[in-house]
Amino acid sequence: EREVSASGVVKALAQFQRTMVSGNSRYDKYRRNDGQTLSQQELKGLGLVQQKCQTCHASDLFTDNRYHNNGLDDDFSNSEHDDIYKGRFRVTYNLADLGAFKTPTLRNIMLTAPYMHDGRFTDIQQVLNHYSDGVKNSPGISPLMLQKEGQEPGIMLSAADKASIIAFLHTLTDDDFISNKNLRDPK
Repeated sequence: EREVSASGVVKALAQFQRTMVSGNSRYDKYRRNDGQTLSQQELKGLGLVQQKCQTCHASDLFTDNRYHNNGLDDDFSNSEHDDIYKGRFRVTYNLADLGAFKTPTLRNIMLTAPYMHDGRFTDIQQVLNHYSDGVKNSPGISPLMLQKEGQEPGIMLSAADKASIIAFLHTLTDDDFISNKNLRDPK
């Protein structure tokens, strides 16, 4: 019998996390040519994600695992909540990291509300509205957030584009993964 140690707990958690693989969504089946089709709207949404979002939400993992300032805030002087709004800057003290947060995966995204580091958006529509009309310019903003013509921050997305992206994001929900009894609370 082994004694419980911090390193043993870390190893056990890492081993468990490696079993948490989401790879059987409708999108995955479509990519594997596994008899799954996507609607025209879902395919349009896939194309839009690839064109406008995939620099950060990269590969079939839909994340680049990097940190970006996506224009949520333009004032970082508020020190409430342990300066959480400063993002990665809190660790690196590099001004280029001010307001930068790690890119989350889009897999199972329709199940993980609220959104952003502080939960300020309650649904995906609000997230897309932020990217099209709510991006705030700040010194550390990612150049990826400046896709509109001129220097206006944001990403060009019409109402139809947003609807197509949302339709596509639903295809990233992996019902097998979310219903896996081995990944549930062991109560």
